[in-house]
Amino acid sequence: MFYLTRGGKLEGDVQVRDDYRRLYQSIELVQEIWTTGLRDKVKDYLTLCPEEKSLTEKCSLNLLNCLSKSEEFSKQQAKISIVKELVTKASHHEVIVPFSESIEIEIRNKEASVSVFLEKSCNEIYLPRRMYALEDTTSRKYSWWDNFKRHFILQTDTVSVGDVKRWLKYDTSFKQGDEILKSIDSKLKDDSPILNLKYEEMERFCSFHGKQIMSVDLFDAASMHPGDLSTDRMKFPLRSIWPWDYKKKVGLIWEYRSGKKDKVELDDCKKVFSSECLKVENVPNREGVYTWSGLRSVLGGEMEVFRNSLYPRRNLKASSHYFDLKSNWHELGRRAYWDGLGLALHNFNFRFEDPSEVFNQFGVTFRCAREVLE
Repeated sequence: MFYLTRGGKLEGDVQVRDDYRRLYQSIELVQEIWTTGLRDKVKDYLTLCPEEKSLTEKCSLNLLNCLSKSEEFSKQQAKISIVKELVTKASHHEVIVPFSESIEIEIRNKEASVSVFLEKSCNEIYLPRRMYALEDTTSRKYSWWDNFKRHFILQTDTVSVGDVKRWLKYDTSFKQGDEILKSIDSKLKDDSPILNLKYEEMERFCSFHGKQIMSVDLFDAASMHPGDLSTDRMKFPLRSIWPWDYKKKVGLIWEYRSGKKDKVELDDCKKVFSSECLKVENVPNREGVYTWSGLRSVLGGEMEVFRNSLYPRRNLKASSHYFDLKSNWHELGRRAYWDGLGLALHNFNFRFEDPSEVFNQFGVTFRCAREVLE
């Protein structure tokens, strides 16, 4: 987060008065709310927006909108005004970093005011520089790669309905925009994963944000537990099949397959949202556990497509709520194929295991990634 002055009042030697002190305190509070949501230190403000459960999320424009309309918040802090939302275009303001979504707000207390820019980077992680295993094939069992001289920024969650709506609001030259908006189920909340885009539309979304659809090597690197985190160079980088441990005979799926566990509970669905979880909750859960690097929901939930230049016909994470926990698809590195053109069964190749239930239409989501040049 960074802020700009209005009228030079906050530049140079600032006379410390109550209104300025309160203004600075409000800036710090807004920064904390933006980066953490309404949690812990600022949980007292949660009562101001009780109807919005999602307002505890980080980088939430809805949360700022709610607080800006709250008289109670204005009395306790300073008045917040949403000025405008900036998406990805550096030309909007010379200090906005490229490839970002940012919010410009004004915080005012009596005669003192300041413009604040809040960058939407809460859903990104930096991939640590180290050695990683490469692709799941028997012929290249010990293949590996490293990013010691490269910097990758990955999206922690899959792209949401709200993300797509904001994109189409600004990408006005995209002719299919209206058609996409009409095709989105009106019952879906903005934080639901987008499921009905074609591959080329996903590419357009990521490109608009200065990114690409995440590749399989980046997804595997951020998902597979590397074992020893104390070293970044290993003789044989591990290819774990679970995100929570590098050992095979541990965790939820192994317990279920081996008969040690026979009932799927809500907490299990946060790890792997399989077909059994549809009986626990009626929609795939977006509050899955994080991997060692910070990715979320890498097993189960929705099917997810990737770029795979090495094996183009292995571009789909089939692990999803279309398969039960005993399915072999619920392992990292196992991938099916999606042609990117439609969502009917004939658009997919599930290789060794089709879904046990017939669906008229499937859903596929995605996430983006970018490389930062030194």
